[in-house]
Amino acid sequence: MDDGTAPPSAPAHLSTEIRRGVGPETEGCTGEASASSCDGVGRITLRVSPSTDDRTPAEQIGYRMIVVDGTPPEGAGLGDEPVLLLHDSYLFLGWSDDAEDEQESVDFTVVLIAVDAAGNESAPSDEIHIRHGGRDPGCAVDGGGRRTPTAAVIALASLGLLVARRRSSPRRIA
Repeated sequence: MDDGTAPPSAPAHLSTEIRRGVGPETEGCTGEASASSCDGVGRITLRVSPSTDDRTPAEQIGYRMIVVDGTPPEGAGLGDEPVLLLHDSYLFLGWSDDAEDEQESVDFTVVLIAVDAAGNESAPSDEIHIRHGGRDPGCAVDGGGRRTPTAAVIALASLGLLVARRRSSPRRIA
């Protein structure tokens, strides 16, 4: 007979997504900035394959994230208490990341440990390296689809050249 001392299976890491805080976004030619309450939030989302246990249902297994190398962002919410997966396979970390485009890099490594209802702990997952190089506002245009005043000026100048070329080109009359 099972006495409930068997540990759950080790969790398996599937993917990581990192989103950083951003400064107000400049829109169009007016240069007006827009912002939201989420602009200053950094988020790390880990997708994991849920652990299994002989007695605890998968949705009741908790997960602890243990830092094994590096330093996570201050306030990232890495506690000692196990947390449940959200939407059956996601763990989230959030922290105040400032609503600015300049961000420091993030570089740390964690393992996940599954904890069943009886407090039995799984073997650790493989190491999960979480890294983001930060952002440097010295670049006029970033890859996030944001438009800066410099980018808007370049776009308008290019459009002006295109219109001028079309006006100076001879037209064929059929």
